[in-house]
Amino acid sequence: MSLMSLVQGGMAGLILAMISALTAFLFYFVYELLLPKNKRNAMGAAIGTTAANATSVPASVAEVEPYAGTATAQVAVAAIVTAFTAPIITSMCDKRMRKKKLGIYSEEAIAERETMAQTQAQ
Repeated sequence: MSLMSLVQGGMAGLILAMISALTAFLFYFVYELLLPKNKRNAMGAAIGTTAANATSVPASVAEVEPYAGTATAQVAVAAIVTAFTAPIITSMCDKRMRKKKLGIYSEEAIAERETMAQTQAQ
């Protein structure tokens, strides 16, 4: 893997990165639906981008055997871009939750944690 192979990834790699980054929002909302209200957090956003990259690498390379070098470069570009976008997306989702007092920032969740802390202190 060289810098030149990252250039080969080019626009297709950037498109793959954007698709991967968008899955962060998908996983965020899936977590919103599946977790109990007082356990919800922005972790789904972080998991979404990591999961998209981790699962796409073998399939991408296997499907395009004659183009394995280019496919690897595209996935490398996607991994690099989402390494920068994942914290930003996760932070945006977390700020939304804090602002609206959702999930782990709800008064119910805070009261539950305080009760647990008092119980453990005794």
